[in-house]
Amino acid sequence: MRSPFEDEVAIILNESGKINGLLLNRAIYTEDGDMQDIYAGDFLVVGLTEDDFGSLTSEQMRKFEEQFHQPQMFVRMGRSIMAIPVPDDMVKKMEEKAAKP
Repeated sequence: MRSPFEDEVAIILNESGKINGLLLNRAIYTEDGDMQDIYAGDFLVVGLTEDDFGSLTSEQMRKFEEQFHQPQMFVRMGRSIMAIPVPDDMVKKMEEKAAKP
């Protein structure tokens, strides 16, 4: 599969995440806005050097933080899956609830 990103970056993730039942995390889209894939479980965006992983530039950090900032929930509709952004206030409530003993 072609990388969904123009930048020289790699995604580190559990390739068996979907098979192993990890929670769906973020949808990845083509340039045309069509859903190309869904990452399951945690993932990390890293820069690429000639022969290894490297740091992201400040611009890349801002870009990918913006792209992946908003959590998503996934809803199956027939044979399709839709990614729906989770509003910030809902995220805050879930975090507060999880922090309570």
